[in-house]
Amino acid sequence: MKEAFNFVRGKLDITGLEFHYLKIGKAAPLYDGLSELSAIHEIKWINHEADSFQDYHFGASYAEFDGAVINLGLTDENVADMRRGFWEEFIWKTGDMPLLVAVVIPDTSSFGSLSRSQVQEALALVRLTDRPFKIFEHTPMVVEEVFGWLTSHASIVHRLHREPEEDKKE
Repeated sequence: MKEAFNFVRGKLDITGLEFHYLKIGKAAPLYDGLSELSAIHEIKWINHEADSFQDYHFGASYAEFDGAVINLGLTDENVADMRRGFWEEFIWKTGDMPLLVAVVIPDTSSFGSLSRSQVQEALALVRLTDRPFKIFEHTPMVVEEVFGWLTSHASIVHRLHREPEEDKKE
C-alpha cells in the first residue's frame, strides 16, 4: 500500500536497484553516463561488451537484475544477425525473469540508420509481450531518458518481484 501511495505521489524509492548494461557491436558507449547518474542513488550497474549476442553468455545471473540496457550497433548489414541473437541469446534465455529492457539504437538522423519503427519490426519486438521494453535513439539526452525510464518502472518491478513477502505486506 505504501508503494502505491508513493507511486501516485511520484516519490519512488530507487535505491538498491541493479541494472545490466550490454553494448553489442559498434555502438556509442553510454555506461559512464548511466553510472554517474546512478551513483547518488546507490544503483548498481554491471557493464559488459561483446561483438555479437553469440559472444556473450546470458545465464541465471539475470534473475538478480531489475532491468537491462541493450546498446546495439545496429546497421542494415547486421540486422538479421542482431534479430536472431536478440531472441535466441537474450529473450529466450532470460524468458522467465521479470526484466525491463531498454534498447538503444544509433541516432536515426544518421544516413543509412534504421528508424524506431524499422527497428521494432526488424527485431520483431511486437512479439515481446512478457516484459516492458522501450526503444531509445542515441541522442545527446539518451542517458537521462534511459535512466528516467528505467528508474520509474524498475522500482515497481523490483518491489513486486524481488522483495521478501513480509516486506510487501507493509
